Amino acid sequence: MNKTQDIHVEHFPDRSLRRLLQDKEYVRGLVQIIAPEIEVFLDFSRITYKPRSFITEVLQERERLPLRERDALVDIMRQHIQNDKELETMAQTTAEFLKEEGKEEGKEEGKVEGKQDAILKLLQIRFQNIPETLSSEIRNIHNIIHLDTLLEQAIKAQSLEEIDPQSS
Repeated sequence: MNKTQDIHVEHFPDRSLRRLLQDKEYVRGLVQIIAPEIEVFLDFSRITYKPRSFITEVLQERERLPLRERDALVDIMRQHIQNDKELETMAQTTAEFLKEEGKEEGKEEGKVEGKQDAILKLLQIRFQNIPETLSSEIRNIHNIIHLDTLLEQAIKAQSLEEIDPQSS
């Protein structure tokens, strides 16, 4: 077996890499660390997050066990493991693991969307018309701390000009 065939889906750093690339400021920080000389040539305001997986479908499919094989594996493990919780954890397929991980990411995305909605609603209540560019900039922010800062700005601002989505 070559090295790529030995890699299991659960070992991919996919989730943390996606989180790193979701936010413009994280990407800027990454560029500053890896290649600071090119930072001046990049327009970080144009970065948009597209939710994708770095795990190929072939690898995801390879990790799924047919039901018959899974049941046989559970029976073998049951013979050697007395702790039900440990057995349950070991029997969980990678697909189930990825499903649970997806639920967690969905919760996080829901928090982000809720915070974005709150900021936009507050701005709409206070200043009526929100420019589409400002709305779009706020929708492109996925960092909760950055959104908290914007929410504070929205509460304290006397005008829309005081709202700076680029500040963090």
